[in-house]
Amino acid sequence: MTQGCFTIIINDKNQILLGKRQDYPLWDLPGGRLEENEELIDCAIRETLEETGYQIIIDDKIGTYHRPKFHDIQHIYIGHIVGGQASLSDETKVLKWFTHLPINMVPNRRKQIKDYKKCKRNIEVTLKDNNILFIIHRFI
Repeated sequence: MTQGCFTIIINDKNQILLGKRQDYPLWDLPGGRLEENEELIDCAIRETLEETGYQIIIDDKIGTYHRPKFHDIQHIYIGHIVGGQASLSDETKVLKWFTHLPINMVPNRRKQIKDYKKCKRNIEVTLKDNNILFIIHRFI
């Protein structure tokens, strides 16, 4: 079972920060895999710094999203920037603030962001990834 932590970061214009991945041409929230003995919030903070250059504080947890087909759990947080500056990493090709979400996003991110916008907090969701998502996931 893998686990990952991802953070929704909103600026003062109510835009969401997304990064276009280096490995495939999809936009994603800053985040990544939980390391051994790492706390979930620490993972979200570390991954955001590594992928964006921004230091953040976590404000709340949107939810835990279970993906049984992939033996994966995604923890989604909301946070805000307290320091640093935008910088790219070997995982992030482009960083951009979005008012309207792009079409080409990592599967399920749109739902997770929608849950944030609906003010959902600390929810537990089991995602039913369909076969096309399974094929895409295996490809990437």
